[in-house]
Amino acid sequence: MRKYAGELGLLLVAVIWGTGFIASAISLDFLSPYQVMAIRFLIAFCLMTLIFMKHLRALTRRCL
Repeated sequence: MRKYAGELGLLLVAVIWGTGFIASAISLDFLSPYQVMAIRFLIAFCLMTLIFMKHLRALTRRCL
């Protein structure tokens, strides 16, 4: 399995990118480009917050 990790990762990225392109094209029929970008940034913010929650909780005012 480790032998094909790079190929599987590349396939996953291609699927996500292709799906995102199709979703963007469809959403532009109903929303403005600014609304689409706002939704994309909101989704990215939520995912990054979930991924890095442990690190965010460790931050103090002194670190910032």
